[in-house]
Amino acid sequence: MAQLLATASLLLAACWCCVRGLSGDELLAQAFDAALLEMYNDGTVEAIMLHNDVQGFMEVMDCAGYPQYPANATGELLRVLQQGYVVVGQSSNFSATGYCVYVYPPQGATPALEQEAFRRVGVHYGYTLNVQYDLSFTTADDALDALADGKIDASASNFGQGSFYHGNTRRSDKFRRSCCTYAENVHLASTRASGITSRDVLDATIESVNKYSQAMLGAVGTSTFQSMQQIFINAVVYLYEDDATALAALNSKKLLAVAAYKHASTDDSASYSWYPIDYILPRSTFFRKESREVDKVKNLTSVENWQVGNEELVDVYNAALVWMVSLGKQADIFSSYNITSVSLGDCVTKEGGYSVPSTPSGTLGLVLARHQLLIGINELDSAPIVDSISQDQPMGALVDMERAIATWISRQYSSFEPVTASYVKHNNVSAVFDALDRGDIDVTTNFMFVGGMEENQPRQWNYLSSCVTMAYPLDVFVKDDLVGVSTSDEFLAYLMAHTGEFTMGAVGSGNALVIKTVYGAYITDVIIISNTNALFARLLSDPKMVAIVPDYVPTVPAGSVQIPLHFLVPACAFFRRDKVTACGDGEVDTRFDEECEVDGTGCSPQCTCSATFKPESKPTANCKKACGDGIVDEHEECDGTTGCAGDCTCEPDFSNNNGHCKKETKNTVGIIVGCTVGGFIMIVLCAVIIGIVVTIPFLRRKYMAEGAKKMRFAIFRGRGAVSRGV
Repeated sequence: MAQLLATASLLLAACWCCVRGLSGDELLAQAFDAALLEMYNDGTVEAIMLHNDVQGFMEVMDCAGYPQYPANATGELLRVLQQGYVVVGQSSNFSATGYCVYVYPPQGATPALEQEAFRRVGVHYGYTLNVQYDLSFTTADDALDALADGKIDASASNFGQGSFYHGNTRRSDKFRRSCCTYAENVHLASTRASGITSRDVLDATIESVNKYSQAMLGAVGTSTFQSMQQIFINAVVYLYEDDATALAALNSKKLLAVAAYKHASTDDSASYSWYPIDYILPRSTFFRKESREVDKVKNLTSVENWQVGNEELVDVYNAALVWMVSLGKQADIFSSYNITSVSLGDCVTKEGGYSVPSTPSGTLGLVLARHQLLIGINELDSAPIVDSISQDQPMGALVDMERAIATWISRQYSSFEPVTASYVKHNNVSAVFDALDRGDIDVTTNFMFVGGMEENQPRQWNYLSSCVTMAYPLDVFVKDDLVGVSTSDEFLAYLMAHTGEFTMGAVGSGNALVIKTVYGAYITDVIIISNTNALFARLLSDPKMVAIVPDYVPTVPAGSVQIPLHFLVPACAFFRRDKVTACGDGEVDTRFDEECEVDGTGCSPQCTCSATFKPESKPTANCKKACGDGIVDEHEECDGTTGCAGDCTCEPDFSNNNGHCKKETKNTVGIIVGCTVGGFIMIVLCAVIIGIVVTIPFLRRKYMAEGAKKMRFAIFRGRGAVSRGV
C-alpha cells in the first residue's frame, strides 16, 4: 500500500509539473503588470521604496497605459487564484537592507512590492492571494531554473532586466519579464583612504594600476556584476553575494571599488566614499513564457527575405550598442550635444554576448547586399536628439549613434562593401511602423519610446526591440506663477486638489501616453503638439493648460519652471519579428492568411476559423461564432430571421430564399382542382384503355370471320380454274 501511495504521489507530481508548464503563465504576468501600474499611479511603489530607505530609486516607464487585467482568469492565473497563494523564488544569499533579509517571510522593499501587487491581483478577481517564498536557491540562475521547471510561479521583483541567463541568453528572451518594478542608480564605494571619490577618478586609477598590475573591482549580485563587466572592460570584476563580504574585500585593499547597495547600514561616510556612475539598473519579476503545443513552420519559399533574418539584425545591432557603451562612445556622443542622459542596463553583457552570424540571411543579408541600413524616421523628432525637419540628412545624437552602428556592422562583414545609414522620412510615428510592416525599411530610428503603443497594442508585443539607446529623465514644465509648486510631490498634490480642471500638453504620443499613465486620473485631456516651441507658447497662453512634457529642452524657457520627476523614459529601435514560425507562434499574422491562433476559440490547427466560426473584423486569437451574428455567411442559409433554426438553416416548413427563410404555403383549392383535373384525365385514359381492350377482340373476331368467308370463296373459284387448266 505504501509503495502504491508513493507511486501515485510521483505520478501526481509529474502531472502537476505538466499542468504548470501549459499556457496561461503570461496571463499571470499581465495581471501582475496591471497591479504594478496601479501601484505606480497611486504612489504605492514610491512609498514602499522610501519607507525601506532605498536610495537612488527611480521608476522606468517601459510600460505606459497598456497593462490591463485579463478579462478571464485561465491557466496559471486561475490556478494560483484558486489555491490562494503564489510561489516566488529568491536567492537566499541576496541580502541588503531595504530589499531581502535572512528572515521568513522576507522583509523589505522587494517583498512588500511583490506582496502588494499579488494581493491586488487577488482582489481584482475576488480571491485572497498571498505570497509564499522559496529561498532555497544559491544564485539567481538557480531560481530561474526552478521557474523554467514549473517549481515556482515567479521570480522576486529585484531580478535585473538585462542580465544573461547562465551567461549566454538574455533573461527577457528566455522568460516573460514584467514591467520594470523599480530601477536604481548603481553606486560605487571606495575607501576614504584610496582618494577615489568619483567615476572619473576611478577610471584614471584603473588606467594607472593596469600599468604594473591588474585593477580589480567587486559587485554584489549577478546583474550588478554583469553591468560592471560591461562598463569597466579594463578591470577584473569579482562577484559577491552580499554587501558585507564585498566591503570586507574592499577594506582589505584587494579592490579599488565595490558596486553595492547604499543604505543605512553601509553608508558609513567615515570609511567609504559613495558615488553614482549614472548607470541605471532596471529590475523586474520574471514569469514563464507560454509553451505552445503547435509550432507549424511555414515553407521558407513562401516567405519574403525581409520577413526573416530580423532577429539576426537585432543581435548585430545590440552587439554594436554594447561595444559603444563599453568603450564610452555612447557617452561621448551625448556629451558632444550637451545632452543629459543616463545609461540603462537592460543589456548587461560584453560585446560577445550577442552573436554575429557568419552567414547572414534575410533582412541582415539584404542590408549587407544593398550596402544600406534603411532607417525609418519621424521628420518631427526633436533636436538635438534627432533633427530631421531642418536638414536634408538627419542630424543629432542618436543619428550619430546609428551611423556608428552601421560602421561597426561593416567591420564585422569586411567581404561586403561598407554599410551606410540611410533615412526614410515619414510624417508621423505610425507611418514609420507601417513602413516597417511592409518591409520598406529595416528598422525604426532608435528614438522610439519603449513603452509606446501601435494600433492599441504595446509595441513590445508585436515588434523586436533593441537594447535601450538612451534614457532621459522625465520633467514637467509649469507656469512660473503656479504658487507653491516646485517639486513632483507638490505638483501631484496640486493636480489632486484641482481634479478635472486642467489639461496637459506633450510632444509626441509617447510622452502623452506617459502623462495619461501618471496623471490621467486628475486631468481632462492631453494635447499633443509636435513642436516644442509651439508647446511652450500654448502653456503660457492657455489658462486651462497646467503643465507640459516636451521631448528635450536644453534650457528652461522664460515664464516656466522645470520640475524633475522620478521617471526615466527609455528609447530604443524596433525591428520586425521573424515570420518563419507563423501558425502557433501566438501572433495572428494576416500576411500569412492567419485568421486566429491555435489555442483560440474556434481556431483550427491551420490558424483558420473552423466551419461554424469566422474571424473578428480585426483578427485576434479567438474566432467568433458565425451563426447568430445577423450576417448570412457562405455556409449559412439564414441568420436570425423568421424560420431560421439555431444552426442557421431553414426550419422544415420554410425554404431558403436568398438568405431568408420563406414559409411554404399549402393551396387547398389548387390541390382540389389539381386532383379533379388529374382524376378526369385518369378516367379518360382508363376509358380509352378499356375501349382498346374491348375493341381489339371484337375486331379480331370480325377480321377472322371475313377472312374465312373470303377463303371459302377463293377455294370455290379455285376449284373451277384448276379443272379448266388440267
